[in-house]
Amino acid sequence: DQPGQNEHKIENISVTKSLDQPGQTEHKFAISRQMLGGCVAIFDFLSLSLPALWIYTLYVGSAAEYSHPYLVAIAFLSSLALLLLAFGGLYKCNRITRPFRHLPRVLSLVSIAFLVLIALGFLLKVSNEFSRVWMVSWAISSIALISVLRVLVPKVIRNLARKGQISRKILVFGAGQQGADLVRRIQRSKEPWTRLLGVFDDRGTRSADELEGLPVREGLEEMVRFAREHRADEIVVALPWSAENRILEVVRAVSVLPAQISLCPELTHSKLLRPEVWVGSGVDHDMPVLPVLEKPVDGWSAIAKQSFDLVVGGLLTLVTFP
Repeated sequence: DQPGQNEHKIENISVTKSLDQPGQTEHKFAISRQMLGGCVAIFDFLSLSLPALWIYTLYVGSAAEYSHPYLVAIAFLSSLALLLLAFGGLYKCNRITRPFRHLPRVLSLVSIAFLVLIALGFLLKVSNEFSRVWMVSWAISSIALISVLRVLVPKVIRNLARKGQISRKILVFGAGQQGADLVRRIQRSKEPWTRLLGVFDDRGTRSADELEGLPVREGLEEMVRFAREHRADEIVVALPWSAENRILEVVRAVSVLPAQISLCPELTHSKLLRPEVWVGSGVDHDMPVLPVLEKPVDGWSAIAKQSFDLVVGGLLTLVTFP
């Protein structure tokens, strides 16, 4: 064998070993990517409201004498700005992690929110109740703070992802051309939170032993076991859509897992597929996939469920305590 081939084989062996060790990079404290948008929205809300309160305390009046119109204006603008950013899709993970591409749009929408507030003040004839110095200082400081946070947050996210505290663990079922195209797109994304755990196929001689440097494992039952062991977040079925019965069989088998299940179209490389139908990894990794089953409890839903369990459990404990 040539030296390059030997190095390639050694690399594949090391990948296989790392996948066979469950929880190697697992952390007890993990952040779902679905929570990132909500966390950034909280930071934006604080970036808009706290400077306004601080400038009011310094220039207009004391913290104990907050004027009702000022509080209404702060709450209205902060809420309006968040709504505009949310409708603009600027809390999606792939847009948060590309700040310089989307920061001009973020600042434009925040500026529009300020202009709407000023226009309402003139229309309702209440603009004289507000300090112009306060308004201008609030706008400048909030826009500057949002700009800084939008640049720093992606660095923090990538740092957490490299430590394994933010990850999207993906399994692919199907080692044909669809699977190969899908794996290539995942690998090209080079996002630190993307982890391709493995490729599975049970078509025997019709599937390759290796796909894009990853070993192809056999058996649907083995994939279910592997997904449970490694806590896979998403399973993408990359089989020809003409094999409808086989796809249904695979989906039924993996539906017992707490993971998102998606189908990979046969035209994974086609630009005819509209981005608005992409979900899950499709949004964050530029992969066209179609949803079949969503992850049962994830992100803020998991926090809400845990909080509900703690509250209800605590109340029941108090009620039944002798």
